[in-house]
Parts: sequence; structure tokens; C-alpha cells
Amino acid sequence: MPQQPSVGIENSFIAGLKTEFTGLNFPQHAATDTDNCIYDLVGDVTRREGFDYEDNFHLNQIDRTNKAISTYKWNNVGGDGLTQLIVNQIGSTLYFYSVTNSTIASPLSNNRLISTVDLTFAIPTTSTFSPVTVECQYADGNGYLFVFNSSTEPVFCTYNPASSTVTAAIITVQIRDFLGIPELGLPDNQRPSNLSNEHLYNLRIKDGVQVLIGQLQVPLLELP
Repeated sequence: MPQQPSVGIENSFIAGLKTEFTGLNFPQHAATDTDNCIYDLVGDVTRREGFDYEDNFHLNQIDRTNKAISTYKWNNVGGDGLTQLIVNQIGSTLYFYSVTNSTIASPLSNNRLISTVDLTFAIPTTSTFSPVTVECQYADGNGYLFVFNSSTEPVFCTYNPASSTVTAAIITVQIRDFLGIPELGLPDNQRPSNLSNEHLYNLRIKDGVQVLIGQLQVPLLELP
């Protein structure tokens, strides 16, 4: 009886998770779909362990139904390199937790600040959008926290170490004009005897004077 070739399939998955390949060019030892797995640099695949509460934890009862959730670590809070806060967005509200004051006896969940920031104050007056279901993006610098949400104006937050409170204000974005206002029949470089506000505006742009639409309201730039 002739020997029949046998086909063996070996799946080690050491190549990690690949999602941009087809069945014809799929790389060897890779996976198409995984759940709660960790791939490390040496090819080991391990199951991600479950989450557990902190020692001496405290449950904060906050309704999360149909609300966006995001977190961010705010470093150098208020310009103090020793102060750090965790920012937690639930819906349109930002909650703050003190990393600096957290210990085993009093963990992070026990150190939520009293003050919160409701992002609905930054919704444009003519807008019908809501930040409740939109995740925020964050950045920090010079002690400030900057919060961005597609449904609101940009916001910056300030921390007061004396009262351990956070306050927020809207950032009015500047727009630099390089084109000017169209004036039919009047060249931009002409200087008429009766100067209109529109033509003065255009002359300043042509002369290289910086013309800004809107007002800058970022105290960050006013600090010494």
C-alpha cells in the first residue's frame, strides 16, 4: 500500500495578532482574533488576568449608563512636580482623584476630590451636540490640564492646592487671517483718503501686521 502524506497543523501563535492579512498570505504562527490575551516580545501568549478591587477600596456610585468613559493621568499638577491627579470622565462630568495622597490604607478610590467639571458649560451656544457620549482627549503642560471634546470648545483646568479644587475655563481659539476681506474695485495696496475699517484691515495684512480674529483667553500665556 503506498504511503499517504499526512498534513499536520501546528498553532503556536508566537507571531502575535494579525488582522491585515487574507487566507492566502496569512503569516505562520499568528492569530486572527483573541480575547483577553497578552503578547510579549519573546513570543509568549498569556491570559490577561482579571481586575480586582484595591485593598481598603471605596465604591463611588456614579451612573455610567450610555455614557462615555475615559481616563488620564495629569502630571505636574499646578506646576508642582510632586502632585498628580487621575482624571476620570463619565459622561459630561470630569472627576479627579489624588494619586499623591493615595496609600494602601487610603487608596485612590478614597481620594476623590470634591470638585468636578461639567463640560456642558463649554458647548457652543448654537450647537445641538452633547459630550455625554463622546470620549475626551487630554494633554497637560505648565501645570494646566487641557481637555478636548468634539462636542465642546477646548477647555483648560487649573488646580488650587490650598483648597484641593479644580476649576475650568474655555479656550477661545485664535484664527490668523492671510486673505483679508474682498473689496470689489479697490486694490489691496491702494490708500484712499476715506479709509474704511475693511480696507484698513486688508492693509495691515499686506503690511505684515499680525491680524487675529477672536480674543485669546488662555491665562497660561500671561504668566511670567
